[in-house]
Amino acid sequence: MIQNFKNKEKLRQEKERALAEVKFKTAFLSTMSHEIRTPLNGILGMTQMFGQTNLTEEQKEYLNLIQFSGENLLLLINDILDLTKLESGKFELRQEPIELNKFLSDIVQLFRTKIDTNHVKIELVTKQNIPTNIITDARRFTQILSNLLGNAVKFTEYGTISLIVAHEPIDTINSKLIIEVSDTGIGIPAENIKDLFQPFMQVHSYLSEKTNGTGLGLTITKKIVEEMSGTISVSSELGKGSAFIVEIPITQTINEITTNNEFPNQRILRSDEWEKNLAESFPTKILIADDDPINIKVSKMFLKKLGYLALIAENGNQTLKVVEKEEPNFILLDVQMPDIDGIQVTQRIRKNKNLIKQPIIIALTANVMEEDKEKCLKSGMDDLLIKPLLMQDLVYMIKKWSKGK
Repeated sequence: MIQNFKNKEKLRQEKERALAEVKFKTAFLSTMSHEIRTPLNGILGMTQMFGQTNLTEEQKEYLNLIQFSGENLLLLINDILDLTKLESGKFELRQEPIELNKFLSDIVQLFRTKIDTNHVKIELVTKQNIPTNIITDARRFTQILSNLLGNAVKFTEYGTISLIVAHEPIDTINSKLIIEVSDTGIGIPAENIKDLFQPFMQVHSYLSEKTNGTGLGLTITKKIVEEMSGTISVSSELGKGSAFIVEIPITQTINEITTNNEFPNQRILRSDEWEKNLAESFPTKILIADDDPINIKVSKMFLKKLGYLALIAENGNQTLKVVEKEEPNFILLDVQMPDIDGIQVTQRIRKNKNLIKQPIIIALTANVMEEDKEKCLKSGMDDLLIKPLLMQDLVYMIKKWSKGK
C-alpha cells in the first residue's frame, strides 16, 4: 500500500517536472524567436528595398546571398517553433475553405520561380475527379507541400519533380486527398529510410557539404500530417529518386470560397505592381507606432514606396497623443513597447469616445505563438503582421482592410 502511494507520488512529480520543462522550453523559444525576428526585420526589409535600386550584377549576387541567408534563418526559427508546439500539444488546426486547383497551381508556380536551372522541371498532375472546393487548414497544407517540394528541389539536379493529386471519396461530403511528390533526384539509401522523419537526422553523410538544412522539415511534415489525421510514406531508390505519398482527410464544400483573413497572403508582388495595386486604397493617414528605429525606418520606406507619408510614434504614450490629434485611419502598432505596450494602447483607443471613427489597428509583432495572436485580437486589434515585415504582406493587409471602407 505504502509502496503504491510512493510510486504514484513519484509519477506525479515526474509528470509535473516534464510539464514544467516543456513550459520553460516553449517560453524560452518564444522569447528567442522575438529577439531574432526583430533584427531580421531590418535585414530582410532593407535588402528588399535595396533590391529596387540600380545595382551592378556583382551587387545583385551579393544581395541575393544576404537575402537567401536571412530567409533560411527565418525558416529555421519557424521550424523550431513548430516542433515545440507539436511536442507541447499547443498545435492547433484551423479549418477554412480553399479553391483546390488554384491553391495547387500557385504553390507549383512559386517553386518554378525558385529553380534557376533548365535541367529540372516541376509539373502538376491533378486527376479529373478532384473536388473544386475543400475545407482544410490552408496554412498547414501549404507547409506540407512546401516542405516536400522544397526537399525535392534540393536533391534534384536533373529531370522532373511531380506533384500528383488524386481524390478518394468516403461519403457525400467527406473524402481524402492522395498527394504524391516524386522526383528524379539522388534518392535515399534503404538503410536510412527508417531515420528519415527523426528530428535533426540527415540521411546523407555529405549532406551538410551539399545543401542547407537541419533535417527538421520532414519531422514537422510527418507530425502535421498526423495531426490532420493523415499518413505519410516514402519509397526511394538510391540514384533514381524518391516519392513521398501523403493521404489527408478533407471535407468538400459547394459554398462560395472566402478569403482567409488570418494569415497574410505570401504571393510575391513585383515592384511594378505595388503602386498599381494600391492606387485607390483607403488609408490617407497611416501611423507607424514602434520603439525600434530600424523597424520604423523599414516600415516608413515601404510605405513611401507605396505612395504614403506616414506619421511616427516611438512609444505607447506618443501613439495615444498622435491618435487623439491626427486621427489616423490605419495603424501599424508594435506589440512590445517600453512604456505602454500595444495591447494597452489598443484597449485605450477602443475606449476613446472622442474619435470620429475608430482606426484599423494592425499588430506588428515578432511573437508567433497562438496565445500571443489571440491576445492581440482579443484586445481589439483587427489583424496581425508577423516580423520580419515584407512588402507583399503590407500590400496585402492594406488591400484587405480597404474593402468596404
